[in-house]
Amino acid sequence: GAHTDQNIPSVPFVHWHTTAPPDPSSNELPQFREQAYQDLLWHMLLRGHDTFFLWCLEKELAKEVSLVQEVYAASMNYLEFMRHGTPIEQGVPGAPGTVISGLRLGSKVLVKRSDFADQSPSRTLSLSETESVVVPVHFDLGILPVTMTPKESLWHETNFPIGFYEHPKNDEDLRDMAAAGLNLVRCSNRTDLDRVEALGMKGWISLAVQDGLTEALQRQASAVWDHPALAVWEGPDEIVWTFTAYSFLKDRAGFTREDWNNQKPVAVNYAESVGKDLLPRMRQSIEWLNRNEPQGHPFWINEAADSDAEYARGYVDAIDIIGCDYYAVRTTGTDLQSIGRLVERWDAIGKGRPVWMVLQGFSWHTIRQDRDRLYPSFLQSRFMAYDAIVHGARGLLYWGTQTIDDPAFRQSLYALTSEISTIASFLKEDATTPIPTRIIPDLFEPPGQGVKALLCHQETESILILVNQDPHRHLGVEVMELKSLDGMRLHLLYGHEMKIPKSGSIITRMQANEVKVFATNPALAKGFQKGRDYVDKQE
Repeated sequence: GAHTDQNIPSVPFVHWHTTAPPDPSSNELPQFREQAYQDLLWHMLLRGHDTFFLWCLEKELAKEVSLVQEVYAASMNYLEFMRHGTPIEQGVPGAPGTVISGLRLGSKVLVKRSDFADQSPSRTLSLSETESVVVPVHFDLGILPVTMTPKESLWHETNFPIGFYEHPKNDEDLRDMAAAGLNLVRCSNRTDLDRVEALGMKGWISLAVQDGLTEALQRQASAVWDHPALAVWEGPDEIVWTFTAYSFLKDRAGFTREDWNNQKPVAVNYAESVGKDLLPRMRQSIEWLNRNEPQGHPFWINEAADSDAEYARGYVDAIDIIGCDYYAVRTTGTDLQSIGRLVERWDAIGKGRPVWMVLQGFSWHTIRQDRDRLYPSFLQSRFMAYDAIVHGARGLLYWGTQTIDDPAFRQSLYALTSEISTIASFLKEDATTPIPTRIIPDLFEPPGQGVKALLCHQETESILILVNQDPHRHLGVEVMELKSLDGMRLHLLYGHEMKIPKSGSIITRMQANEVKVFATNPALAKGFQKGRDYVDKQE
């Protein structure tokens, strides 16, 4: 039903009697109840099947015809729905629960409800972003009105996510994360969600939608989707990368990353053979989730930095949040400036969807034996976070913190997350405005990308974020279009500088890859002080 065009008649075979039953004296296989069978027929009709093809033995004919005819005759009472209605649901729960089917016709829906476990409360089935149908408890079959529901803001729309993939078993470690301003943690089940909820945080759950609409996925999702701490679903990590440019494809499929980059036929053909099945499976699973889960949680997929744009576009329309991971600090070469460019790349691939950046919470030596130790300094971590923010990132997450073997580095991350948490309310999309800057170069200053600025307002207060994107200093940086702040004091948070805009501008100086955050309220400097001077002792 889900994969057949509505204009093509769908005529399934049906049969009530047990085929090749066991010995009648045994109780191994009870006969399908008549009422349950007829309920099944109703659900099939309300999912777009046009009629039934009855197959049975001659001695079974009278009973078989009777059961089908009763349902089909009753369906004629809803002939307009049967002829012209559009199915609202195709998914089947992976575990016994509530099943709802329906045909929509204009502002009404012909609905059939069956409960295969304990009676659940009334169910609201989303038909679109602003339309739904409410199916009462104990409802069986009938016509219900379409309800117009104003779209409520989702958690990520009113909060700036700051998260860890790490979910520590120790309660004290989890409390430390919450105290450091983290508000989003990866979870596996309801117990994990209970733990983060107790500390005022939210969680995300990963779903293997690349495997298709499996019973395991449906059970996993339905087991947690009503939990108040659930904020977002996550799809498979770096999924496009795994069948295009993944390093291990040399062993698995006989080609290298360079083969993919050079678009060699062996790589292109392999990717096409995987993608043509995988992407539809992902879309089908996510669409089922969007139709069924009552809270409408958003769906997020994280990709590798350079995952293929065309294949990623193959699932983008089904998801709500996109992004990538990039770990720029390494002894083989550090490229901090890539973070902002990657935000822009995934904003383009995601067609303007929110971009969440997954940043470095580890040293490469802890996950690869061929790498030497080098943790990001506090200033490097701070640059990467704010460079993502001024380029438009709507969330920051850190991967690899579970591998940290230097507690001082963890403290430096907490200093940063606590700082960003303090100003997080300023970072909502409708509160931020990019503003222009101009470099006034001195004689020997090399050319570069310059300074990127973001002006953010919340009620009567404002912050101004400046990020020097260049690995060299600028001793003359003019920040413009500050007319709304003329005459007001702008205090450098975690510093001693103070500026008062005049005629809509200020001039400041910035060192290589420096970040400056000015605020009209100096009390916003509430982040942890410990850890702000961190530099890897092995560097």
